[in-house]
Amino acid sequence: MELAATVLKELPRDIRNISGLTLGISQPAYEKICKEIDTFQNKILSIAEKDESSDEVFQLNIQMFPVSMSSKRKKTSLIQKKIAVET
Repeated sequence: MELAATVLKELPRDIRNISGLTLGISQPAYEKICKEIDTFQNKILSIAEKDESSDEVFQLNIQMFPVSMSSKRKKTSLIQKKIAVET
């Protein structure tokens, strides 16, 4: 993440690609997206492996994590806290 922040400041747009999405999704959608990410990574890897004239190294990062807590996780968290207090 620190490297990405530096790149934003130092490298021109024509040699970097940085984007992001914030999504409201369900667990089934999350699982489907994770499978799509795996497929995408394999396609990217295949392109790179076939590139016989590679002359530069790039870093590709893909992160996906919750920025909120689902009501289901909130309930579980509250139950766990209650159990911890009672023991």
